[in-house]
Amino acid sequence: MKKILAVKILLTLALFSVILSSCGADDSLSFKNQCGFDVHSVYFSEEMKDNWGDRKNYSIVNNGNTFYFNLEGLKGDDPTALRTYDVGIVDENSMNYDIFGVTLGAGYKIVLEPADSEIAKITVTDKENKTVSYEGICYIQDTAEG
Repeated sequence: MKKILAVKILLTLALFSVILSSCGADDSLSFKNQCGFDVHSVYFSEEMKDNWGDRKNYSIVNNGNTFYFNLEGLKGDDPTALRTYDVGIVDENSMNYDIFGVTLGAGYKIVLEPADSEIAKITVTDKENKTVSYEGICYIQDTAEG
């Protein structure tokens, strides 16, 4: 009986270590929300595509929280390659933050900053802790327009 309990505990600990290690893994991309509002949608599209594609987060990213994206499917065959994306974000007030030409790679960290009037701001930090700031546009999507 004690052996079974010990095995269950070890399996549970192993499962938790796998889950925790994948949360901040080097092959992921972190997104920290510091815009002042909860983020409902995050999109990455190849630079200059006509549409945003599928939403990449499946839960709300509360203000102050971080969400980790798996780059599989974003990066093609080589998840270590740097790629340039357009980043689209929608907050709880239907404010859209569109930032174009953002270079991203595995282990990079994105921080969404508070908007300044109609200017969206993110900072991106790479694995060597070099930070680049990007600016884009903010607007509220008129849902009455089809």
